[in-house]
Amino acid sequence: MEQIRQYLLVVAVCGFGVTTHQALAAPAEEHHTLTLTPNSAWDSWQDRLFHDTPVIGTFTGHGVTCVKYNAFPGPIQGKVGFGQGEWGSDPCMSFIVEHTVGFDTGPYRQIPSKRLDRVVLTYDEAPFAACTVFVGSPYSNCWQGGSGAAVDKPTGCVTVRVPNIDWQNRGGPKGLMPFNTKPGTTQIRRGEWDVTEAFRWQADTGMPIGGNPGFGFTLGSPFTSTKQLTAEDNTVCVSDVKNVRLIVDYTTFPDDVFVQPK
Repeated sequence: MEQIRQYLLVVAVCGFGVTTHQALAAPAEEHHTLTLTPNSAWDSWQDRLFHDTPVIGTFTGHGVTCVKYNAFPGPIQGKVGFGQGEWGSDPCMSFIVEHTVGFDTGPYRQIPSKRLDRVVLTYDEAPFAACTVFVGSPYSNCWQGGSGAAVDKPTGCVTVRVPNIDWQNRGGPKGLMPFNTKPGTTQIRRGEWDVTEAFRWQADTGMPIGGNPGFGFTLGSPFTSTKQLTAEDNTVCVSDVKNVRLIVDYTTFPDDVFVQPK
């Protein structure tokens, strides 16, 4: 009886002009990972000096005795974070350094019948080894607490944002890089940020009408202005950032299969 059933199944399938393997197989979907490396970069910074300030009237008493150690050197490629320092017990100076990267998304755009699954911005992060180039002797460690003692930074010094100006074609800003507030980015761990939605706006079909797609990614500090840094201690968090990459996970489908966006 079993042999008869198998024979009838083969006859029925062959009657439709397909093999049993083809009849039972579902349309194949394939999962892929694409790694993109930066094709452009822009380093930006902002610094602030707390000048000598009168306490009573114009000529009587001063609240700050800050003397700047050396001229701020400006951007140093791939250095990211912030610092602030005192002169004695007075606020002296603060600074922020950023590193913005751009990517050629063409290799992803040209893939047909695909669905974007997840995009992670990754990088190697370690304490910058020469913080004295920024402001001088109080900065013996680039990861240090308010007392000047070295401390670990479990989440690192980097906050990832999305630039909202076309710095690659028009040049970057004189100060810090302006950025979009939407879509956001989410830190996974030190050296990894989920940037799926931001990448979708830039390289896929997810940007709403009237939205700003953004232009790459800025690796900046948690602070967006030196006005947020009071320089009332010697906290420093400046990292050396290398090997920046975008890890793009996506799924492909046969050309005749409708791809439902996530």
